[in-house]
Amino acid sequence: MEKMLVPGTWDLTLYEKNDQLGGTWYENTYPGIGCDIPAHLYTFTFDPKTDWSHFYAYGPEILKYFEDFADRYNSHRYIKLNTKVIEGRWDNERGVWIITLEDTRTHETWQDWAHVFINGTGILNTWRWPDIDGLQDFKGPLMHSAKWDHSVDFKDKTVGLIGVGSSSVQIVPQLQKIVGKLKVFIRSSTWISPPFAAGVLKKDMLDGEDNKPGQRQYTFTDEDKQHFEDDPAYHLDFRKRMEAEINGLFGLYIQGSDLSKLFKQVIKDEMNRRMGEGHEELKAHIIPEWAPGCRRISPGDGYLEALVKYNVEPVFGGIEKVVPEGLLTADGNLHKVDILVCATGFSVAFKPAFRVINGEGRSVEEDWGSSVNMYMGLAAPRFPNYFTIVGPGATWSNGTLLPSIETTTEYIIKMIDKIQSEGIKSVEVKQEALDHLMTHLDTYHKHTVFQEECRSWFKDGKTTGRIYVWPGPTIHFLKTIRNPRYEDYNYQYKYYGNPFAYLGNGQVKASKTNDVLGLSPYVRESDTEWSIEGHAIAVPADLSKTPEVESMVKEIEKIDTKLDILVANAGATWGGPFEPTPHSSSIRVLDLTVRSIFNMVRLAGTAQDPSRIIIVGSIAGMNVVHVGEHGTIMYSVSKAAAHHLARNLAIELGPKNITTNVVATGLFPSKLANGLIEILGGREVYDKANPRGRLGVPEDIAGAMIYLASKAGAYVNGVTIALDGGDYLRRPR
Repeated sequence: MEKMLVPGTWDLTLYEKNDQLGGTWYENTYPGIGCDIPAHLYTFTFDPKTDWSHFYAYGPEILKYFEDFADRYNSHRYIKLNTKVIEGRWDNERGVWIITLEDTRTHETWQDWAHVFINGTGILNTWRWPDIDGLQDFKGPLMHSAKWDHSVDFKDKTVGLIGVGSSSVQIVPQLQKIVGKLKVFIRSSTWISPPFAAGVLKKDMLDGEDNKPGQRQYTFTDEDKQHFEDDPAYHLDFRKRMEAEINGLFGLYIQGSDLSKLFKQVIKDEMNRRMGEGHEELKAHIIPEWAPGCRRISPGDGYLEALVKYNVEPVFGGIEKVVPEGLLTADGNLHKVDILVCATGFSVAFKPAFRVINGEGRSVEEDWGSSVNMYMGLAAPRFPNYFTIVGPGATWSNGTLLPSIETTTEYIIKMIDKIQSEGIKSVEVKQEALDHLMTHLDTYHKHTVFQEECRSWFKDGKTTGRIYVWPGPTIHFLKTIRNPRYEDYNYQYKYYGNPFAYLGNGQVKASKTNDVLGLSPYVRESDTEWSIEGHAIAVPADLSKTPEVESMVKEIEKIDTKLDILVANAGATWGGPFEPTPHSSSIRVLDLTVRSIFNMVRLAGTAQDPSRIIIVGSIAGMNVVHVGEHGTIMYSVSKAAAHHLARNLAIELGPKNITTNVVATGLFPSKLANGLIEILGGREVYDKANPRGRLGVPEDIAGAMIYLASKAGAYVNGVTIALDGGDYLRRPR
């Protein structure tokens, strides 16, 4: 929203029921919890992490990533913790949602309101006990995998574990190591597959060799992490190849396809191999007849191996009831246990976990009945200005959800922008559009493995029925929702019901300020993109030299319109990065750099009060330029300098509501280019900006920054300035 909407025109509140952000990674703390998607893909696509500990990350490190993300982007200012949504009720006359909230500590309730109401709770958010008679009669410790009791001592105890899903797959190998006896109650079969994106792991980390089956986890070395950090181009390629591998496997979900048949045989052979000779009853029960993918595939290191250990007893068939001392199975046997663990998953929440009531007084439950009525996992007919992030009908079967969450969020913001800019009171998706979409889904899924007879939350927790999964891989879903089909919505307008009332008095902002550039953005030297919403200029300056800084500030003062984004290329200026620099001099130069940048930003802020400041340059990453034998020292000092600068800028400019971002890039062209690309555009944008493929001279850098800043200008109203400077740019290589 900060990037896509006009500053000062919106308010955002994120309601979080827990006392900390993190969602499932905060709530689930059972032993062995982790993600079966490679760690380097389980990030926001624009915010990579180079120092993951393992190829498949464990829960605590994932939670730390999201906490750090919130710190980096200052997301906490929008989050209201310990606040549970009870009800959302649409007020048709006012065109707002009245939201009833509850403090989860005091249970006090109050109300808030919003023009747009977004459900971001996910569909697997409410854990459930298994429906077994007498469950609460058990006299020993009883716990659910989603509510782990860390006070319970499992050592040498007899433990019962119910379930065979993804949680059980991770818990069993951990408990097997410490308990005296583990009884795993297996009602249904499941595919235990090789890990996702293992091809890239094998090629890049294992020299083309396979890990042992059941031991596919890989621990990154310090050298691996440094390689990712020092070579962003390689790290990006590493991530892209993994994502491409996962997207390319979608063919296994097509029933009867060669890939589906091959995958089934490969997994079956590996499961048999991992369980070893014998164990025929276990194999008969756990290996499914239906094709892989009918329900979510579970990669699981060590799970099958644990099931055949001396202290583990798989128990097949149904559970009749729970008694105080254990479990009575359908065959009449009593299984005595000291501790009972239920790894039985979540209630599938295709409908929101809180009441959502439209202008006619009908709730989602009443409107939908026993089915689901949602468009692309995004919106529901008859519920105006209400959106869901990756709801039923979105892509759930193929890879990580994070790209879909990001693109869905961008879709919703585009709808919000349309509501804002065109005087719209309400938007609601057409039932006709949804009906046509579901006809396509139903036709498509006649030929997918999802319709085979297995119990899956893809089918709302049923064995048969309508399938609520996107008809294609993640990349297909993202392409579809990248831009909204506005024609699929009905609109009500604020002003006399006239859809053109937003044209107003016939003026644009530049008319009011008499801004020459703003009144002539389409006048260009060549056939390049242009935007009516913003423009860019470059002001070259050596930030270490006071006269040049003062000259730059004077250039800024000439601009009549408000400065929205200040982009500064802040390079160290000790005479060139390729000359050895003593440690004491390094500290002096860094201090000079930080002070000069801070001075520049402060002066620019005084001149124009920008609403967002982006500093791009060589404040960090200096080790990559090999500054003599002290390169590593330079890097560690510069990291601290970047944080110091950001902190001081926040103190100085925070009261003016200026957002400051420090982007750590190196002195090499690839590092600088990647820093710019990360903020202002994609790789293809940079290629257009600088077709010569180099950033070695000031004109090239200034040109690239102008172009990229112009791209950012499409999202703001006002002026985007690109500042280029630093003596090192003028020195020969």
